[in-house]
Amino acid sequence: MANYTQKAVKGTGMVFVTMMGASFLAYFLRIVLTKYLSVDQYGLFYAVMNFMMFLLIFRDMGLGSALNKFIPHYKVKKDYSKLKTIVVSALSFQIIFSLIIVIFFVSSASYLSQNYFKAKEAYLMLILFGVYVLSSVFTRTIRSILNGFQDTKWYSLMDPLRLGITFIMLFPLFNIGLRIFAPVIAFIIGVTVAGLILLIGARKYFFFFKYPIKNFMKTTKEMFKFSIPVVFTGFGNKVISHLDTLLLTYFVPLAMVGVYNVVLPTALIFLSIGNNRVLFPMTSELWSRKDHVRLSEGLRMIYTYSFLISVPIIFTVFVFSNFLIKLFFGAEYTSGVLAFRILLIGVLCYLVAMNNNAMISAIGKPLIVTKIIGMSAAINIVLNIILIPMFNITGAAIATSISYIFNMVISTKDIMRFIKVSPPWKIWGKVFFAGLVFLGLIRLVSDILHIDIWFEIAISFIVAGAAYSLLALLMKITTIKEIKTILMRLLKNSSS
Repeated sequence: MANYTQKAVKGTGMVFVTMMGASFLAYFLRIVLTKYLSVDQYGLFYAVMNFMMFLLIFRDMGLGSALNKFIPHYKVKKDYSKLKTIVVSALSFQIIFSLIIVIFFVSSASYLSQNYFKAKEAYLMLILFGVYVLSSVFTRTIRSILNGFQDTKWYSLMDPLRLGITFIMLFPLFNIGLRIFAPVIAFIIGVTVAGLILLIGARKYFFFFKYPIKNFMKTTKEMFKFSIPVVFTGFGNKVISHLDTLLLTYFVPLAMVGVYNVVLPTALIFLSIGNNRVLFPMTSELWSRKDHVRLSEGLRMIYTYSFLISVPIIFTVFVFSNFLIKLFFGAEYTSGVLAFRILLIGVLCYLVAMNNNAMISAIGKPLIVTKIIGMSAAINIVLNIILIPMFNITGAAIATSISYIFNMVISTKDIMRFIKVSPPWKIWGKVFFAGLVFLGLIRLVSDILHIDIWFEIAISFIVAGAAYSLLALLMKITTIKEIKTILMRLLKNSSS
């Protein structure tokens, strides 16, 4: 039997590094855009992009998640005919759904640009994003194949490649005078070239294409039986992720949309701390093997270390948020600091929720995730409709954070029904207490010091971090023995 502990540690480490790299690339890409575009133009670009991303749920139809579920399942069974069938079926349907979205974009571009976005540039942007929708189908399918075969090395390159190419292409496109259309074209080039590069790593898995397609309709029905609930889950996620921007586009000026699309992704970048895409295929395989011991231990470590590692990082950013937003984006975006701080609290909770949901889906219970996301989305919709007209971007931030917190609580209760693990509430309470001490100390030290801001941040973090680490040990949130064990595994896998 494969050494799942080593695979998890190695895979998690690789995904963590590449996800952090991709997140920072996405962040710097936004910084570049704020330098080349006005606040209004920046707001328009992300208003149109969020509109496109929201509609993509009707293109994906949960089929990407279905591939992540069934490829490792059929790989274990060595049923490569069904594996080929599931890939061909998913790709075919996604192409059809993509064409429907493109037709919608082209036919409605004029109306939407005048009546919703209220900017003539939106017309061509919508048509260009239609090209993105088509080009991304093949790249996403290749990524799903790599993920299903748990090829972490190649799979984890997807986002850094896509964003890196996009980032590089921005400069020549801006320099030839394409203005607001430059980032749209750069995104198209980025996703297309990344897909072609990933083909190199995926070729060795294409051996299953030599097998015949088997029971196409039956296999397709099996796939959609899994994916349809995921569609509703994805729709709920899209509501939580994009509805605030969609409503802000209607209710407030584009400049305010631009501010919110600085603070929201700046908060969401911290999801990469705990986003472990290795979990889904690995959990699916362990569940198929009925290896509940490793599943329980993995869940316990997620509950302990997701918060333990995230709290000092997020609380430090919380304290110095005004300085950081002004530094990276400019003073015109600091009006979003309060919204940013509210979002950080929600993100801290969603770090746990997203891994809960991934594991629940991976063990074959997507309907439960659908229920959780659906309830979270309903809360988000109601709160956004009430709060955005009253408080603008601050209202949107409150709505998003409350839905994230709700998601964490409900998903934790649900997953413990299937995977035996001690309730994490006590551990989380201890981490939260230690976090409050950390927050108080970092504020106190920063108020006392009157030196260069970077030295102030470093010294404040070191002092508060030392107290936080000591409290974590004294309250038995973790132990030196467990930390040594984790470090030894990391070192062992880094040298292998």
